[in-house]
Amino acid sequence: TLEAGEFEFQLKDSDGKVLQTKTNAADGKIKFNGLYYLESAAGTYYYTINEVAGDVNRVIYDETVYNITVKVGYNLGTLVADVFVDGAADKQAVFTNVYDPVDAVLNVKADKQYFSTEGGLHDLKGGEFTFQMKDSLGNVVATASNDADGTIAFGPVSIETAGTHLYYISEVTGGNPAVTYWDETVYTVEATVAETEPGVLNVVNTAYYDGEAESETLTFFNEGGTIKPEEPGNPGGPGESYEDLYDDDTPHAGADAEVPHTGDDSNMLLWLFIMMASVFTAAGLMISETRSRKN
Repeated sequence: TLEAGEFEFQLKDSDGKVLQTKTNAADGKIKFNGLYYLESAAGTYYYTINEVAGDVNRVIYDETVYNITVKVGYNLGTLVADVFVDGAADKQAVFTNVYDPVDAVLNVKADKQYFSTEGGLHDLKGGEFTFQMKDSLGNVVATASNDADGTIAFGPVSIETAGTHLYYISEVTGGNPAVTYWDETVYTVEATVAETEPGVLNVVNTAYYDGEAESETLTFFNEGGTIKPEEPGNPGGPGESYEDLYDDDTPHAGADAEVPHTGDDSNMLLWLFIMMASVFTAAGLMISETRSRKN
């Protein structure tokens, strides 16, 4: 809202000398005092009007300089003055100021849960699902995807004006044939923005709605696919190497391993007998072969 006397303006002559300084009225009009010319002063006069740059925080001042031409002459014996703004008789000098406070910043977090057809939760992959935040005009102001822990982070979203602002968050459906159920919920985010200090806007309150009901969290649920069973691991369990099954004092089977003595020699004697029989059989074959060669 414009206040009277908030901005200042100058009228200068052709030499740059300030003739008058005025401020705006509450309705925005700026009125300079009339200029008077003597009857002998017929001719053309040149002036300028400009705004004086102030120091109000976050205000952008108009740097426009308007050229004012005044033609003084007689019309039917009467001295008259015709005024032209930038060469036009019907033009007004209009100054526009912009108040540009520091934008408020909105950050919103949502959550993603992906269930299997059996009811268990899938381990999510980062970026597996996509979500959008739209403003009240339907423009997409932010796009986000889930992290591996299911967190969906929107922001920072800049808000340039004070007041109540509405945003709508939804999931981008499709694109994953394994999903049999897509969450079509559209959550409403209501952000209240205020100027907490001169030239600075902040979000002072945020409320979430699922339809008409206020919601504490924004959670999207999907369903589809099955959870693969864990692959069987080594004898000691998943992720455990064979070597991990032994401590440092346990002998490993190998070239340098020592077989521990068990106290039972019966098996060893049996093997020794078999080995000796094999040797004799081999020797018999060799003798027989020798004899056949002699014959």
